[in-house]
Amino acid sequence: MGIKPQARRASRIDRAAANTPHTMREDVRAFKCGIILNTAIEVFYINGYQNSSVDDIAAAMSVTKAVIYYNFNSKEVVLEQIIDRSIALTHENIDHGITAGRTPAQKLALLCFFYAIHIFKNQKMVAVYFREERSFSAALRRRTTMMEKSVDEKVAAILNAGVVSGEFLRCDTRLMAITIMGMISMSFHWYREGGRLSTEALGRHFYDQALHLVGYDGDLGLDEAAFKERQSQSQWI
Repeated sequence: MGIKPQARRASRIDRAAANTPHTMREDVRAFKCGIILNTAIEVFYINGYQNSSVDDIAAAMSVTKAVIYYNFNSKEVVLEQIIDRSIALTHENIDHGITAGRTPAQKLALLCFFYAIHIFKNQKMVAVYFREERSFSAALRRRTTMMEKSVDEKVAAILNAGVVSGEFLRCDTRLMAITIMGMISMSFHWYREGGRLSTEALGRHFYDQALHLVGYDGDLGLDEAAFKERQSQSQWI
């Protein structure tokens, strides 16, 4: 009679692997995808999306285009992920500013500050977002339109609260929200790293201008810790 083989007892390593949400292979692939996307941003920023190819991205990485296609189905998918990341960072920074403030004036100041920091830290990504809109698919254009509307609504809600509390002058809050966010967004055109003013000084300039536009002239009551830059400002790696 043969001896029935005993089931192998799961090792501690096996149990740990089973409880780990991401395998090492997934982490490595995510890292590679991050490199590809960051490289694509550089290529699209310099050459423009329409004038760039998968070969250009591969050449900038000194790899074959098969490496790109292994991770992304097409150049269009690469652009889509770049735009989606820009959308996510915009919301993260605005939401951080809103939750970090107590009063409408603090919320407005901090959301403007952190949104501006995002623009400066990710200037090339933001440039691709605004410059390449004509190349967006219909689905991607719908997503970006919804995102921009959501951002305007969040800012307008802060402005409405400020008007009600008497901190801000009465105004068309939706139009004012578009004006403030547009003012900050377009700084990707002229910002230069290592310029006369630091990113922090520029962020403070923008929130000063926003508060001036809504007629606020009080003391914000914020300490320096409130303006500490967030750690998730970068792109993928």
